[in-house]
Amino acid sequence: MKLKKLKTKLWFNIFIRIAAIFAAFVLVLSLSNVSFLVGFFSAKEKKSLKEQLSQVETLDFNDTTAVITALSEINEKYNFDVEIYNSSGRILYTTHGGQMMDYFSLKNDKFIMTHEEMTPLKSETLGDGTVFETAVRRFDKSEYLLCRKQISNNLFAEVRIQRELISNSASIANQFMIFVSVICFLLSIIWVLIFARQFSRPIAEMNDITEDMARLNFDRKLKVERCDEIGQLARSVNALSESLNTALTELTETNAKLRDDIEEERRLDAMRRGFVANVSHELKTPIAIISGYAEGLKLNINEESKEEYCNTIIDESRRMNRLVLSILELSRYESGQMPLNRSDFDVSQMTDDMLRRIFANKNINVENRLTKGLLINADPMQTEQVLKSYLENAASHTPDGGSVTVSASESNGNVRISVTNTGSHIPEELMPQVWQSFFRGDTSHKRESSRFGLGLSIVSAIMKMHNSSCGVYNTENGVCFWFEAKAAGREEADTVAIAGMGGETIADILSAAPWSGQGDRRWLLQPMSAAEDLRTWLYGHGFHIESEHLAQEGRTLYVTMLARPGGAAPLSPGELWAGRQWEGMEAPLRGAYLDKLLLRASRARDGARASGRAEDLARARTFDDIYHSLTELKKEWDTWQR
Repeated sequence: MKLKKLKTKLWFNIFIRIAAIFAAFVLVLSLSNVSFLVGFFSAKEKKSLKEQLSQVETLDFNDTTAVITALSEINEKYNFDVEIYNSSGRILYTTHGGQMMDYFSLKNDKFIMTHEEMTPLKSETLGDGTVFETAVRRFDKSEYLLCRKQISNNLFAEVRIQRELISNSASIANQFMIFVSVICFLLSIIWVLIFARQFSRPIAEMNDITEDMARLNFDRKLKVERCDEIGQLARSVNALSESLNTALTELTETNAKLRDDIEEERRLDAMRRGFVANVSHELKTPIAIISGYAEGLKLNINEESKEEYCNTIIDESRRMNRLVLSILELSRYESGQMPLNRSDFDVSQMTDDMLRRIFANKNINVENRLTKGLLINADPMQTEQVLKSYLENAASHTPDGGSVTVSASESNGNVRISVTNTGSHIPEELMPQVWQSFFRGDTSHKRESSRFGLGLSIVSAIMKMHNSSCGVYNTENGVCFWFEAKAAGREEADTVAIAGMGGETIADILSAAPWSGQGDRRWLLQPMSAAEDLRTWLYGHGFHIESEHLAQEGRTLYVTMLARPGGAAPLSPGELWAGRQWEGMEAPLRGAYLDKLLLRASRARDGARASGRAEDLARARTFDDIYHSLTELKKEWDTWQR
């Protein structure tokens, strides 16, 4: 309703203003005609009278027939009366009533008008002897405009026209002009109605959309159907909306990431505090025991107790040493300091060896269901650490007479190895915590000889290094822990996808992999930002982009590139930003993408110029080249679309 009222108001104001201009124009034109048209016609007739008088002056009056013919033509063509008379006032030739008469036909005609029957009102003599007069005929008071001149020693010529004829011509012309003006005014009103409607509608829509933008609503867009200034303004509003939406989205994402980072920092801080508390707890008891027993030895206790005291001190020292070594090992895994040495090895044989060592003296049934010769691709030592942690955990939680089973399954080139044991279930709410440091499934911190709650934390860190996964779930009769590893002997993928990061980061990843430009491997790349940096890197390092596709999520445009090693023709500055284009390419979002890039380049250029520093001015020239190159691409694209 608000938009409709605004459109009506704009339309009415535009209509009134333009209509008033046209009405004023018609009025001025009509008044001008009334005021000046008679004078204009009179001036024109004076000129024509003089021209015909000059023509009469050239006649050969010895040739009566030629004179009569010439005067008759003047009368018929201009409606001028012409008289030729001598110095005595006798008329030799005259036109009267449209007929030519000479002396012989005039001698008995009493009604023939001569120049002597005229009463001058106003007279003007020119330098060549030509006389212009405004005169009145005495017997009927008719007003004439005449031109008179002596054309020889004995002959005079006079050309005249009734002023009434001039007035009538001016009146007719004035009526015609008024009629034409009225018609033009009516047509102008119709045109104004159409123009006002076409002009007011996009302006009203732009106002409505800008109000939505002020409320941070960027969903609406103007339909650009014009190529004039209003169309350009609409495109600019759309580009501004897109830019603001992108900035708002990026700001929202940044804020969300910041909140996540803050939460992660809080979580890590809580983990650090918990870790320190757990380490302190684990060290406090053995230190107290060692200190107490050492004091007992210092007091020279009896010989029978000395050996017991020394053994206790040795055991607690070893326990502390294992704890410190486990903490250091976990730290190296989590910090990435442990080297990852992948190779193909037989995991079934490794499992057999560990089952014999861990369950040798336990009343537990064990079963290795791994296929003999099952090869996986991983770090053998680290995989052994994972299996050891799983099997030791199973051994400590399986009751006498229970069972432990190791099995495997393969899917999508990965092998999942599972260690299942009978016994108590893990509460569902505690499942995520089993991978945390010092978690032992209870809060009592009961002292056991070899368990500190770090084994599963180390497993999780090892799996992250392998870019693989691990997990746990309850079975019908117990618990199952699993991890995944690559199956050995698999061929490398012919297409590698990298997405979810900036173009400069993707370029850094490709730079860190020297094999990226080798062979015929294709790269499916989706930069979240800085696509121009990625294109520049690709073309600068021997790649070419086979195809690009644009996708839209909300108000954000994403570009996906399919690149392959191999040289390509160099790109213009605009193509480095927007990619190549060609006539007939299927890209419905390209126009909007080019508008977005033009806005970015313009803002970057203006910002660099505003700095005034030499290095920024050089950057401004670079951005100016990019802007002009993008402009050419946009013009070319718009031409193809039409």
